[in-house]
Amino acid sequence: MVINRFVRLDRQPVGAPSAELFSLHSEGMPELAKGQYLIKNQYIAMDPALVGRLRAENNYADQVEPGSVMHAYCVGRVMASRNERFELGQMLYGQFDMQQYKLADDTTLSIPVDDGVDPSSLYLGVLGTTGATAYFALQELCEPKAGECIVVSSAASSVGATAGQLAKRAGCRTVGIVSSQAKADHVKSAYGYDDVVCYRGKTVQELSEALSAVCPSGIDMYFDNTSGDISEALLDLYNDHARIAVVGRMGLSHLENTCQDSGRRDNSVILSKRIKKQGFVVLDYLHRMSEALSCLKELVQAGELTVEEDIMEGIDNAPKAFMRMIKGENLGKQLVKI
Repeated sequence: MVINRFVRLDRQPVGAPSAELFSLHSEGMPELAKGQYLIKNQYIAMDPALVGRLRAENNYADQVEPGSVMHAYCVGRVMASRNERFELGQMLYGQFDMQQYKLADDTTLSIPVDDGVDPSSLYLGVLGTTGATAYFALQELCEPKAGECIVVSSAASSVGATAGQLAKRAGCRTVGIVSSQAKADHVKSAYGYDDVVCYRGKTVQELSEALSAVCPSGIDMYFDNTSGDISEALLDLYNDHARIAVVGRMGLSHLENTCQDSGRRDNSVILSKRIKKQGFVVLDYLHRMSEALSCLKELVQAGELTVEEDIMEGIDNAPKAFMRMIKGENLGKQLVKI
């Protein structure tokens, strides 16, 4: 019998998430029924979007119910199959959750991927929804033009790093926002940002002044991975007809409910500067994934896109890796290798 080890969400967070929300368990996997197939996970992705699934509030993705296996996207290989669509040995990407094995059926999001890509973890980063998020949010919402200035929050994240590099290739001046000076130095050298500003320890006004100093001609685009105070700091720096892509809200992860977010309202600035601000969810672009991934794969293979991964090993370390991602302690895509 195959024994599956998995991470269970025991309760919803009150305030900031912690590792104590999770527990590790084991159980035997049942025999396959007709239409089912068994996936053995190779890598599990720790995505910022998972934080929104922990809370009982409106979200664009399903909530994780306490007592259930914690959600996560993974790449894995088919170990057994009684489903005509999937064959033994096939490599798949999908929501297989924080566990060693996934008993899947036709309701499971499973996307076949190229078994020749090495490492397969790239499908959880630049060649997956992470890369597609950077690609489409930048191209479709920010609409970069050569000579314009873009600010990217969480510039050291996998999404932020990819977006910054793609904007640089489009001829833009790129400015990143990160949590520490060590990260600032790293992303500037690794990803080619023109300037990088640290937010930690700064008030909204101090961060605004620091951004103003490195964006003397104003800001034309904001790739917003954080929301909250960091995003508020940009309000007085936008040029007319600026574009804002709202991609994430990690700056609100400490709140029990995102409705508790407070700060300056932005309607006056949006109106006076005629700013376009739009939320982005990669699920809206699944029908165009091949477009993004083909472009990104070509850039990676040509060595024109820097990709970094931060890998921990073993399912037992999944809660720790999840917290590293939330605290911004990782450099590159946070993954767990099974």
